[in-house]
Amino acid sequence: MSLIRRGVNPFYVVLVLAAVAFTLTASAYGVMTVRGLKPASRTEPESELITYMRRNGTRIMLYEIGILALASGLAMATDRYWSPEQTPASGNITADERTNRGQSELHKKENAP
Repeated sequence: MSLIRRGVNPFYVVLVLAAVAFTLTASAYGVMTVRGLKPASRTEPESELITYMRRNGTRIMLYEIGILALASGLAMATDRYWSPEQTPASGNITADERTNRGQSELHKKENAP
């Protein structure tokens, strides 16, 4: 048996990038919120990042959550395609052979002592 490797699932890459972006955005949004609660910090001028997050932070985070949800669903839906597959040395296996192989493994587990 040999493994056919199709590569990396691109939706996992999108998922990791979106998760990093969401983490940074949520952190900046949290800093904005905490700084807004302290009365002493109101006398200091706000940075451009805090001003930007005050105006657009909620919308950006909602977009990122949508991207995370979409990428998660697509990554799970296509995971079977992108994972390595064992095939006989003679060539590719068909979907019927894959199903029969899975059913025979199930019967072996059920009949085991």
